[in-house]
Amino acid sequence: MTKKKNILQTNTTIPPASSSHLRRSRRAKNHNATSKKVLKVKGLYKSFKQGTNLIHVLENANFDLAENEVVALIGPSGCGKTTFLHMIGLLDLPDRGEISIDKKNFVKASDNARTLCRRDDIGFVYQSHNLLEDFTALGNVILPLRLHKISAEEREKQAKEMLK
Repeated sequence: MTKKKNILQTNTTIPPASSSHLRRSRRAKNHNATSKKVLKVKGLYKSFKQGTNLIHVLENANFDLAENEVVALIGPSGCGKTTFLHMIGLLDLPDRGEISIDKKNFVKASDNARTLCRRDDIGFVYQSHNLLEDFTALGNVILPLRLHKISAEEREKQAKEMLK
């Protein structure tokens, strides 16, 4: 048995009946046409089995993000926002479709390639703070930089720059 649920259908033009919306700032809309595309999502599908039901969460999601663009993904609980973010953050794979970051499709990439992309090119800011209480703000920013082969001094310099 297949059960349909509110699904996230993204596109740069959002249909009025869509359960989720991508909001772009006015500034982003104006420079989007000429800016470098850093993320492109094409024909993304994702379903989950729940008992005997198949829940279609993403159906033909299409999206692109230009360099320095700010976008908000909003919608009701359960419509697929987190699933979509997990896909574009390379934390989970779609059933089908393409996720390209800097023109490289990561859907068929190796686990190692996806890990390196997450480490080097993707940042996550969570709704709940998820900071380590025993560390300062600087210490929390330095921690993931330890995965890079750079000196402690360079890590601290980069972290301070990020916190400006």
